[in-house]
Amino acid sequence: MVDILDAIPELIQILAPDFTILYCNKAAYDFFKFKDQDIKGNKCYELFGWEERCSDCPVLEAVQSGKPIAVEKYLPKLDLYFHYYNVPIKDKNGEIECIVRRIQDITRYKKTEANLLSESQLDSLVLLAGLHDIGKIAIDEGILRKVNYLLMNGKL
Repeated sequence: MVDILDAIPELIQILAPDFTILYCNKAAYDFFKFKDQDIKGNKCYELFGWEERCSDCPVLEAVQSGKPIAVEKYLPKLDLYFHYYNVPIKDKNGEIECIVRRIQDITRYKKTEANLLSESQLDSLVLLAGLHDIGKIAIDEGILRKVNYLLMNGKL
């Protein structure tokens, strides 16, 4: 089973319900530059030097709900964005034995998205400035207000 998990290029962790790391695949070791002593017996949040779990911890949510939880998180200490998919694995009695966590680095996607948003906002400002100049010449102020309203509400 370990060979199969290590062959997966996405980052995989297996966590105990108390957040103790039971396993990280090769991709996770390589990405985070982990060593065995970083993993063995440590909690997931301790890997990054934190003393307690995240306030909006998706592992806790998966443990409490018993259902898979997907979430995007930004880790400011690392300046990275991740998509976490946490799946609780239950025993025969329905008790949660562990959480299998798939982690995707989505930093490039999120930064591209932010840049596109900024460019879109800039384009809107340029358009508004152009419309304002035209308005001084030939467009009634009421029309400018209507165009502005439509732009600001995403209807244009």
